[in-house]
Amino acid sequence: MTRIDFYILPDQQPAARQQFCCRLTEKAIKHAKSVYIHTNGHEEAEMLDELLWSFREDSFIPHQLVAKHDETPCPVKIGWQLPPLSSTSLLINLTDTVPSFVDQFERVAEIVAGDGISRKTARQNFKSYRDKGYSLHSHNIRS
Repeated sequence: MTRIDFYILPDQQPAARQQFCCRLTEKAIKHAKSVYIHTNGHEEAEMLDELLWSFREDSFIPHQLVAKHDETPCPVKIGWQLPPLSSTSLLINLTDTVPSFVDQFERVAEIVAGDGISRKTARQNFKSYRDKGYSLHSHNIRS
């Protein structure tokens, strides 16, 4: 059964979600987990691609944007359509909806900014996951 983790951030800035996504991705690959980051579109995917190279000076996170039919091995893939066909441990969902493919992952991370709109969306996603019987966990993040 897929485990769903909600990470509640105190920061209301949209960039806080992307920064925390980078931190979570770095932690996952240090534990030998593969990651798929699901974004709202090509523009957000490219922005995150750049951010993963620069979010911390001493960090190195090998990653690539997912292209159709490209199954090049890489521990972190970023996309906005369907996930890679290869096995992936962690889905980081940066969209406002529950992806139809969450069952392909051991874990799903939902990153929630501190603003009212993000929290409302997260509540809807939480209810959707709960109604489908997923194992749900929430974490309040302190900067």
